[in-house]
Amino acid sequence: VFYNIVTNACKFTKIGKVVISSSVDPCGKWVEVSVADTGSGITPESLERIFEPFEQEDNSNVRGYQGIGLGLAIAHEVVQRHGGQIAVESELGVGTTFTVRLPMVMCEASHSLGDEGDVASVPVSNITPPPQDESEAITAIAPLEARSEGKPLLLSVDDDVVNQEVIRSALADECEIHEAMDGEKALEYLKNC
Repeated sequence: VFYNIVTNACKFTKIGKVVISSSVDPCGKWVEVSVADTGSGITPESLERIFEPFEQEDNSNVRGYQGIGLGLAIAHEVVQRHGGQIAVESELGVGTTFTVRLPMVMCEASHSLGDEGDVASVPVSNITPPPQDESEAITAIAPLEARSEGKPLLLSVDDDVVNQEVIRSALADECEIHEAMDGEKALEYLKNC
């Protein structure tokens, strides 16, 4: 999460500075980390969609940077799954501030949010354990003739089950997701496509 936010801040701040600060609320229930930059800023239109998958600033000044617009969508999902919140404020030509607010104790997060936010918690029982058998290392793979019409195919390669779950949750509506738990299994899958 923070790697993505700090990297973006550095990428879009050609002149100026990036300041990372943190604070803990007086009751010790929340920690906030802010990343503020004096970069190019984000248009109000883009701010409305900034945490949606495949969204990028559609501005010629920043469009030259690499990326596909998944970093902030995944960061948003990860923060929410930890019972937290992520917010952004920006002004064109002045800069941008991302603030991540996380509970100090994760198990209290799902009970103490109340009116503060609409955050979905994921019970540990809903997270698929890593495969125990080599034949299970690639999951959710459908033959090409059985593919959904209209959705792009995405091969997610990660050995962390939680990361796979986050990607699946964030992109399931937009993509047909296939998963491989390591590079070797991903190459095997690609050879058989």
